[in-house]
Amino acid sequence: MEATLTELLDGLTEIYTRQKVLYGKLAEIALWEAEAIKKRDMLGLIDLQQVEGQLMEQVQVLDDAKAQLKEVLLSKLPGRRLTMDQLACAAEPAAYIAHYKIVSEINNLLSEIEQTKRNNAYELSQTLQLSRHGVGA
Repeated sequence: MEATLTELLDGLTEIYTRQKVLYGKLAEIALWEAEAIKKRDMLGLIDLQQVEGQLMEQVQVLDDAKAQLKEVLLSKLPGRRLTMDQLACAAEPAAYIAHYKIVSEINNLLSEIEQTKRNNAYELSQTLQLSRHGVGA
């Protein structure tokens, strides 16, 4: 039996939901990294970055699954284009709303992670610069 557009969208939403959990963990790690930088715990920072790398590998696995599912979803749509308007019209409203909501939540989480990472990079550069000049060592 061939999957309906709504079932495919539900599957895609499930993958996004799993990714959101991983991104939530990555957001926590970014905050822990900030603490490690403040404490000048470079070994702790390295450990956190290794865990971060492992989580990113899991995100990539889900990205690959998401790409495959999107390809199947695209094959069901006219013109093979995946736009939110098309999904809103073609899928059941509850499925579309759940999908739209999780994508928005992920985008917000990614923005938070990006900002924390920028702050961490700045703080780390300041810490390293101070260390080179012998301040606070």
